[in-house]
Amino acid sequence: MPFLHGFRRIVYEYQPLVDAVMCVLGTEGGENQRRQDDEESISRALAALLDRESQSPVFTQGISYSLFRVADLGLVSAAKVLLRYGADLNFEDPVSYYNPLHIAVLRNKPDMVQMLITHGAEIDKRDRIHESSPLDLASEEADKLPCLRVLLDLGADVNAKDKNGKTALLHALASSDGLTVNNVDNIEMLLQRGASLDT
Repeated sequence: MPFLHGFRRIVYEYQPLVDAVMCVLGTEGGENQRRQDDEESISRALAALLDRESQSPVFTQGISYSLFRVADLGLVSAAKVLLRYGADLNFEDPVSYYNPLHIAVLRNKPDMVQMLITHGAEIDKRDRIHESSPLDLASEEADKLPCLRVLLDLGADVNAKDKNGKTALLHALASSDGLTVNNVDNIEMLLQRGASLDT
């Protein structure tokens, strides 16, 4: 049961480190309730915590899961600190099977998307369950246009296909209800960037 095993690993092995990271960042319950401290002091406090915890046997997993969590919240400065300490850009959440880039797209955090890709995240990586790429996810909803633009600007493959043969353009078209096309701007951008109609 990979779901249960993944959940147990989070809770019992590296959740205490993740909780400590999120506490330093001033977040509770996954919501962004950052303290009013400036980013520089928060980054210093985070670095001090990571220095203290760096000998933990689950350090890499803990900071990699922390990267997933800060990507969800769009905390770019914190993500950069975690990457400096060796967080895995392509860490796969053992529950959702998404990585930090997927979650940044889903939460519509274009600055985080750009930072992750420029630091080496696999731009076309597909999740293990649905085989969705970040571009597929960004194309499906009109409000994800900023992330779609970043992904295309940084080289996402506009004609890559998922396990069912669907491209990002088909994902965008499938999000319409049959009567109304909800994300015309996404569809136009995909077409302008070379999306093939021969799918």
